[in-house]
Amino acid sequence: MVHSSSGVKLYMGDVVTLVKPTQMQVRTWTAEELSDTTFPETQVLDSLAYLPFPGRILIWGQEGSFKTWWALRSVLAAVGSNQAHRALILAGEGSEASMKERLSGIAKGLGMYLRTLGDRLQICFDQFWIDQPQGAEVLRTLVKEVKPTILDVDPLTCYFSGDENKIAEVKLFLSRMNEIIGKGISGIVVHHANKGTKENPSSPRGSTAFPAWTDSMLEFQPKGDDKTLIIHRKMRDRKKNPPRLYRFSENPEMYSYEFELLAEGAGVDVILAKPKVAPKDWTGEILAAIATLGSCSYKQLQTHLNNMSGKILAPALQVLQASGRIERYVSNRYTYYRVRPASAAPSPATPPP
Repeated sequence: MVHSSSGVKLYMGDVVTLVKPTQMQVRTWTAEELSDTTFPETQVLDSLAYLPFPGRILIWGQEGSFKTWWALRSVLAAVGSNQAHRALILAGEGSEASMKERLSGIAKGLGMYLRTLGDRLQICFDQFWIDQPQGAEVLRTLVKEVKPTILDVDPLTCYFSGDENKIAEVKLFLSRMNEIIGKGISGIVVHHANKGTKENPSSPRGSTAFPAWTDSMLEFQPKGDDKTLIIHRKMRDRKKNPPRLYRFSENPEMYSYEFELLAEGAGVDVILAKPKVAPKDWTGEILAAIATLGSCSYKQLQTHLNNMSGKILAPALQVLQASGRIERYVSNRYTYYRVRPASAAPSPATPPP
């Protein structure tokens, strides 16, 4: 059932304004209609089923996690494999020359030449604020002329003038995106991560409105040695992918990267698990120090060992005593340690001068 609205009242202080939209319409579903309707499965742009079409996609991660490269490769793969797709890339970082080399390398890696995509792939290097009226109008005009099925905004900071932590300002940007991409475009926004801790892992920088807006959300975590963990945090109306760990290898000839799947799901934890390193055995070094000193107090021994931590020295002395290699004795109310001869029984000793 479709409902039309003649206006909406806005209350601002003591002034009441009647806003009349251009024939605003909403629809309600009866329980019977909803039950009897078969809805098509969400379509995807990529073979790995990360990017819904159409849909709102947030790709975020720390610097050096290959998130921008992955987004560009996904866009080129979609446009190159399907003549129906057209893409508009808003490239806020990097020069035209560096983008040319990067896109050419990605295209070669996909088995095609960049120029063969023609006007179905268009890149804009100018920056404008999508959350501001003039910038929003610029994007509307670009979308109207290019007619993209994919819009890649990278990075968010180059096209958003507001405060990332203020939900009202973030929602203004997101509402502009919703209005412009409509229901026939996959809108990709590439964003940075905040600085997380072990207790509080990283998340998309700024307001929680960003992840709430998305249909699909990908987190890119750099793991060192050119490894990146991709975590599919969210996928609306479709099953999420398991975590996947990739190794990226630079190909200088193509100014691009080749990537290899190392593990997915539970296998990721196996590869990333840090091997347990046995603590160093200090007993030999401590025993040698006691033998050199002859007879010594705890403080004398600690000083001789370059102020060794008590967390290391105290338990090591206990081990040496329990094994019978040293003995501990008290003289003149002070405690001393000395090496116990192999055939000697414990006996009082004369403290050092």
